[in-house]
Amino acid sequence: MTPSQAATTSERPTPRALVVDDEEAMLEVFSDLLTRVGIEVTTESDPRSAVARLRNGAPFDLIVLDLRMPHLDGHALLAIARDQRPETPIVVVTGYPSQASLDRCRELGVTHYFRKPFDPDLLGRELRRLLAARLLPAPPGGQAGPSGAGAPGAD
Repeated sequence: MTPSQAATTSERPTPRALVVDDEEAMLEVFSDLLTRVGIEVTTESDPRSAVARLRNGAPFDLIVLDLRMPHLDGHALLAIARDQRPETPIVVVTGYPSQASLDRCRELGVTHYFRKPFDPDLLGRELRRLLAARLLPAPPGGQAGPSGAGAPGAD
């Protein structure tokens, strides 16, 4: 590792996630889960507040959202998030999964789609993998590919 790579690695900021769910209990679950894996968490129970954060340029490395929420449908929030942050991984966690919902989420560029209830260990591993792929520098030669550190099951 070169000195500049070491400096970059040591200066890398803590990854940040925005979690949007109208259920306070779910926000607590996500906050605990993400904090345990070293992610700084911002939670919003109102999707309109999440939209304001995204439009104001708040930096997030990951977005986790529910689909069924009052005031703004999760698919609409997903479309706004994708428009505001095209490169940011977006994970949907829903208690009302359907093929139509999954298809719509895929069209909107969702990274992963999980059902509630979910396995917190599996979700935690997947979120760490997503962030590792996003925050780690590209391998020499610019070719991104599977690696032991970011591959599923490497934990």
